[in-house]
Amino acid sequence: RSRRSMFMIGGGQPDDVSQEEYFLFVEAFRRLRVEIQLLGRDIPMRRIMIASALPGEGKSTVVVNLGLVFGEVGKHVIIADADFHRPTLHRTLKTPNAKGFSDLLAGTGELREAMSPVAEGVWLTPRGASSTALTRTGLGSSRLPEVLDSMSVEAEYVLLDSSPILLIPDNLYMAAATDGVILVCQSGITRPRDFLRAKSIIEKSGTPILGVVLNQVPVRKVNQYYSYYRAY
Repeated sequence: RSRRSMFMIGGGQPDDVSQEEYFLFVEAFRRLRVEIQLLGRDIPMRRIMIASALPGEGKSTVVVNLGLVFGEVGKHVIIADADFHRPTLHRTLKTPNAKGFSDLLAGTGELREAMSPVAEGVWLTPRGASSTALTRTGLGSSRLPEVLDSMSVEAEYVLLDSSPILLIPDNLYMAAATDGVILVCQSGITRPRDFLRAKSIIEKSGTPILGVVLNQVPVRKVNQYYSYYRAY
């Protein structure tokens, strides 16, 4: 109900969120982390793009919390803001946006100066300040896999927040350079036809879709799980 977008930074449960909601929120991301770790036993699963069909479906919330929950178990993670048109992660995580992912793609920055620590073992590479034209040039060249390779040297997981799939065609470059894509859709809001179009576009990249996050499911529909936990 608070629409709080993240957890775990600074310690325990936020004051303005009920115990039930906080438990469901946190455990959902822990379960997602476990699923990804299990998938990684069979195929490389280090560079993951988080995507949605249209804006406002929650992909940025998912990428932030997934990064934090990997950090919770001692993994080193780089969260990269690859939503070049509407970056939000630097505001969510309260970090500077002077140098970032766009500068790396444009060749005007170094990775170390583009990384800001946000939690133990977790860094953010924000969008950065380079122009969209230079960024697009980097996306369509060998520069993109080189940047992701350098990130993979620094971290066990690289999580990419992307622009909405149906609005920005450059996402295909991003998807093709990753090991897998997670699609996010908003419960009761995302239209099936938009979701299927986004799925079809991503499949053209040749990168597997790992699964779907159904976001903002009403608490009343999932709180039976919490009841079992409390009784246990």
